[in-house]
Amino acid sequence: MSLTSRIREVVRLLLHRNEKEAELDSEIHAYFQTQVDRLIQRGMSPEGARRLVRLKFEGSEQVKEKVREVRTGAGIISIVRDLKYALRTLRKNRTFAAVAILTLALRIGATTAIFSVVYAVLLQPLPYRNVNRLVLLFQSGRDDARQPFLFSDLQSLKSQSRSFSDIATYYKDTGFSRVTLTGGNEPSSAQGGYVSSNFFPILGLAPSGGRVFTADEESRGERVVVLSHKLCVQRFGSVLNAVGKELEIDGSRFQVVGIIPAAFQFPARDVAFWAPITTNRYWLDRPTTGTNGRGFYARWNALGQLKPGITEKQAQTELSILAPRIDESDLGLNRELGLTVVPLRAEVDRNTQLALSILLAAVSFLLLIACANAAHLMLARGADREQEIAVRFSLGASRRDVLRQLLTESIVVSFCAGLFGVLLAMAGVRALIAFAPADVPRLEQATVIGSYSTLRVISELEFLEHHFS
Repeated sequence: MSLTSRIREVVRLLLHRNEKEAELDSEIHAYFQTQVDRLIQRGMSPEGARRLVRLKFEGSEQVKEKVREVRTGAGIISIVRDLKYALRTLRKNRTFAAVAILTLALRIGATTAIFSVVYAVLLQPLPYRNVNRLVLLFQSGRDDARQPFLFSDLQSLKSQSRSFSDIATYYKDTGFSRVTLTGGNEPSSAQGGYVSSNFFPILGLAPSGGRVFTADEESRGERVVVLSHKLCVQRFGSVLNAVGKELEIDGSRFQVVGIIPAAFQFPARDVAFWAPITTNRYWLDRPTTGTNGRGFYARWNALGQLKPGITEKQAQTELSILAPRIDESDLGLNRELGLTVVPLRAEVDRNTQLALSILLAAVSFLLLIACANAAHLMLARGADREQEIAVRFSLGASRRDVLRQLLTESIVVSFCAGLFGVLLAMAGVRALIAFAPADVPRLEQATVIGSYSTLRVISELEFLEHHFS
């Protein structure tokens, strides 16, 4: 029989089951009557002939069941029948079904929501070009405390280092780069990112509209700005409306030259715009005697791109040699400070990795407890169904049939729990995004991952099946 014929036969069985059963009854009755007539012709009484035929073929219902088992699509029919019976059984036991589904759904929702955040923040690759060659540079003391550079020290590092193809400068201090946006809409506070012109090329980032500012614009201190997608929508409505318009930042007019894609959140999650470092109000501030190096002047962060073939260890070795030379000895601000290179991936995730990992481990443990609780509920309910199962065995059901039916019920419970769990996870992810700290990177990209939810449901089914059997 061809595949098309098999599919057609299965569809007929599903849609015209009563007709097929009537045909089967007619065929079985005709066959039995033929056998009875043959025995009567041989001299046996009608009653004896019917009794002998029934004994020989184990009754009409047993024959029908054997015919159903060899039909095309019999497996699908059995599954449909088991599903209908499982739904009826759970409908009669609403309390058990509600408790089991809710127990699993809450844990599935929590685990899926946390994993979605972990995937977006920790596991998803950074959307930058040559991300494995991107590093952050710091000055470090004896206690390994990291701090950004004085601008003069950073310039010395750029001129003397040979391990980096380029080093960009950016400034993200939450105090010195916190600004007020005015003009057009109501005044609002925003976090700015002041960067050098090579900041975007190093990351390989292309704007979604317009362009980024140039080295000439940076050197001349021209007031140009690149907006985040969120700020663009808030202030101008769309990318097309924003490019070429003006935005007032701390009372100064900046021209919008480009829009950055929504997924970009560097150097911080809440950065609303990027402007040339020369436009920052602390750009000309330089350390003076008496500050004692305690935060009364701007320090600048460094983003480096390693040359092809240069490893982080080789770059660190070179920085250790350069550290004594990069020292403003006249003021003594950086005395005995070393230089440290850190992979961008490690530094971006440093503040969130431990907390998210612990949270994921905790909710995963709760999910295992929920699976165990659901399995115990199933076992307790199975003990109450001993009489029902005994009756099914006495009517001719095999051990495989009973196990398949019980497993189908657990599948229905787990599927419903998985469905409600995914809905809860969607709400959970939105809540985590709304209430999480602002320094969690790429959190807005967190979405419920369907494949993960499916894997969770499957794992629970396997767990239930193990306890069931």
